[in-house]
Amino acid sequence: MRRSMLSIMVVTLVLAMAVSAGAWDRLYTNDSAMTHDAGTFGVTGGLVYFMANGFYDHEGEKEDFEGDAAMTTMGIPINLYYSVMDQLEVGVQPIFWMNSYTDYDGDEFDSTGLGDTWITAKYNFMPEPLLSARAGVKLPTGDDEGDEDNGPVGSGTTDFDVALMFGMPAGPGMFGAQAGYRMFGTHEYDYVVRETIEGKCGSQIHFAACYMYPMSDMLDLKVAVDGFFGSDDEFDGETVEDSAMNMVSLNPGIVYLMDNGMDVGLDIHYVLMGQNTYAEWGLGLWLGWSNM
Repeated sequence: MRRSMLSIMVVTLVLAMAVSAGAWDRLYTNDSAMTHDAGTFGVTGGLVYFMANGFYDHEGEKEDFEGDAAMTTMGIPINLYYSVMDQLEVGVQPIFWMNSYTDYDGDEFDSTGLGDTWITAKYNFMPEPLLSARAGVKLPTGDDEGDEDNGPVGSGTTDFDVALMFGMPAGPGMFGAQAGYRMFGTHEYDYVVRETIEGKCGSQIHFAACYMYPMSDMLDLKVAVDGFFGSDDEFDGETVEDSAMNMVSLNPGIVYLMDNGMDVGLDIHYVLMGQNTYAEWGLGLWLGWSNM
């Protein structure tokens, strides 16, 4: 009975993580060590779409969903930032989710609504080469319970993230890399069969590396990879073995820069390997503007 309950809890947390982690992470995917001049305000809006018909199990083996099972995720992320000074930039990142999951019998479950929100601060303490630190806190603004008509779109936890970021010229282009640590908050689950159970996702070490190659004065080609390596989850103070989530994904793309302070980007996101994660791929379309 105890092991069955823990299995249910693991599935619950994996589903909750699906609304905040995948082949694309809105905090560190496509982010760089650069900060803007003081007084710069900018906004980037996007549309990301992912689909999966399989998953990676706890041993890293890829398995297909059974029957008609499938998963699609569509998100509309917004990134607002403001440079308080040349070295310090703050931002807020809300997102709107439209997710759909079909089980092996063909029954479809949807979850739509405002998700959780990241608040960030980035400080550049070395200009050449670029060396910056970023800190973020994720607020549980998304519904983490749902109802019979609409599933959860938030994790229900307050999470924390810190990262060290690096950037330097390399040949004709620019190379950037970062490494960080993410700690997840505790979520309480209420079950009729017993009192409230506390669950906590394992913390993660994440990374990202990117090379931007200028095809012309206005067009950049991007080759990037990122991912995370997590520890086992915990429930009621007990470690759940083989529950750690790991993922490495490839993220190539292009960025077109315009004279009016706007830029347009297109990304492809593909999971190369993982554990306890979806075997997914997707696309990201971006439109950004700043007053610099």
